[in-house]
Amino acid sequence: MSDFLKISRLRKKFDGVHAVENLNFEVRKNSITGLIGPNGAGKTTVFNLITRFLKSDSGEIFFRGETLKNLPPRKIVDLGIARTFQQIRLWKNLTVRENLLLACSKKYDRWWDCFRRRNEADAERKIDEILEKFGITNLKKMHASDLSYGQSKLVELARTILTDAEILLLDEPAAGINPTLLKTIEKIIFDLKKSGKTLLVIEHNMPFLMKISDEIVAIDGGKFLCQGAPAVVQKNPKLLAAYLGDAREILKSEKC
Repeated sequence: MSDFLKISRLRKKFDGVHAVENLNFEVRKNSITGLIGPNGAGKTTVFNLITRFLKSDSGEIFFRGETLKNLPPRKIVDLGIARTFQQIRLWKNLTVRENLLLACSKKYDRWWDCFRRRNEADAERKIDEILEKFGITNLKKMHASDLSYGQSKLVELARTILTDAEILLLDEPAAGINPTLLKTIEKIIFDLKKSGKTLLVIEHNMPFLMKISDEIVAIDGGKFLCQGAPAVVQKNPKLLAAYLGDAREILKSEKC
């Protein structure tokens, strides 16, 4: 197992309640790993701890063998880890182009440097390329406040990719979108892996996640349940017991 991203004995409590408790798992380089568990299992908290939006109570997170302890979120991005959010976080008063320009700033740039003309030419090329690849070139001059939910998800994903991070943490990329857009996101995810990226994905659409993932990590109550290939994990009794009712029915409930 690679130590590309390694979670070791991670703990986080809120008001005395363990959101993450003695959690251990690893993510292999150039893989797609799904992170699953019932509502309240601690999945988004894990993302917040990896990206340092939250500080852990104890434990370690290692990226390429180096600890992420005591680093601010901006440094995490500089190291090569970027994320999307369950609740979309675009700058509503900025255009799509301006939102994407923010992701093109170079390491150690001040945030406003990305709008300066000396950096614009290369950034504009990258923005035009990703908008064309996503099929949303027509959105470039629109304000984020005018985008539909699905369009906003694509722009946020594009912004995350433009950071050129080595590992992308995607929080519910398939939530609330139509089947056509789901196919688009599926293709984008597979293309990212082909280009050498590593992905850690939280998703409640189980058929979608099982289809795209090389491995699944299952947690419940912030604790590790199991890790392995999708076909193996789906049969794990600990996972089945973690869901209300029969998890096998949940896994079959949606069609991609």
